[in-house]
Formats: sequence, structure tokens, C-alpha cells
Amino acid sequence: MTRSSSKLRINLQPAFVLHQYAYRETSRLLDVFSRDHGRVTLYARGVQRPGSQIRSVLLGFQPLLLSWFGGGDLKTLHAAQWQPGLPQLSGLPLLCVFLYERAVAAFMS
Repeated sequence: MTRSSSKLRINLQPAFVLHQYAYRETSRLLDVFSRDHGRVTLYARGVQRPGSQIRSVLLGFQPLLLSWFGGGDLKTLHAAQWQPGLPQLSGLPLLCVFLYERAVAAFMS
């Protein structure tokens, strides 16, 4: 296996951020659920810096298009943008998704 094939690159994958964890001073670890790849853990480097353009996009349970690369269990987030055409969750649907995610996370651990 060559080095280039071990670093899989995914572009503009529809996904939702399930949970975020602070990592070091300027980065975050994201648990995301994508349409084609299921649950994926992403390393978002530098998103907590004041000048970060994707910091405001990484909201929980909002439809996003994410791009990432890397091999192994932890991938590196490359880009994130809002997914057009889908409404943002709010109110009771957002609460239901949040509680469902918590129940699944408790079951998986």
C-alpha cells in the first residue's frame, strides 16, 4: 500500500456535528455523523483562534458539508460549510436529536 492511498480524502460529505471537545489551546475534537461514513472523529486544528473562518459553522446538529483527510481512527478536518437546502433544527426537533445522541453515546460506551 502506498502512502497516498493510506491518506483517504473525503470532500463535501453531508454530516452533522454530534459533540465537540476542546483539545489543547486552539483545536477541537469533533464527533460527527456523516451520510456515507457513519460516525467519525475529526481533529479540527486551530478552530478556536479568533480569525478562524469555520469556528462559527461547527454548531451541533446543523446540516454541514465537511471535508477531511487522514488514515486511522482520527481524521483531520479540512473544510466545513453550511449545507444549502436543509433547514436548521430548532425547538423540539433539536431537543429530541440531542437526547437521542446522548442515549446512543451512553449505549456505545
